[in-house]
Amino acid sequence: MTFIGVLLVTVPLLLVFQHRLERSGGISFRNHLPRWLNRYNGAFFIGIEGGLLVGLTSVGAGSVIILLLLLFYRLTPQVLVGTDIVHAVILTGVTGIAHLGLGTVDFGLVGWLIVGSMPGVLIGSTLTRVVSGSKIRGVLLVVLLTTGLSMLGVVSFF
Repeated sequence: MTFIGVLLVTVPLLLVFQHRLERSGGISFRNHLPRWLNRYNGAFFIGIEGGLLVGLTSVGAGSVIILLLLLFYRLTPQVLVGTDIVHAVILTGVTGIAHLGLGTVDFGLVGWLIVGSMPGVLIGSTLTRVVSGSKIRGVLLVVLLTTGLSMLGVVSFF
């Protein structure tokens, strides 16, 4: 979990730095990527990393992958969130089937998690239509940064 915590702290800081660099007319990280690393094979490598993290820890589909997408792709936060969610449905579906086969699922807990998550999902997806992309990006960065700091034991919420 330490690696994930470091990633959740490092990437938001890089995103803030990149945003300031781009606003000041500087050159973005995206412009320093090797020529062979394009939009599609870049997504492939992000997918490999995400699949590995989800399979091992269940972390990755909604946190690490969105950060990497924000860092390397020039799309609105709303499009990136929607893309990541559709990707996560497929990724976590496959991972879920694997865990069903291993017998490592608590169905009662799954049921209550789903019931509790539905209102949040409906409210959150509705807000993406009325809240600006920069505000969504800011909230996302703060949540992921504090999660990373918590995973590293730097801050404690409980």
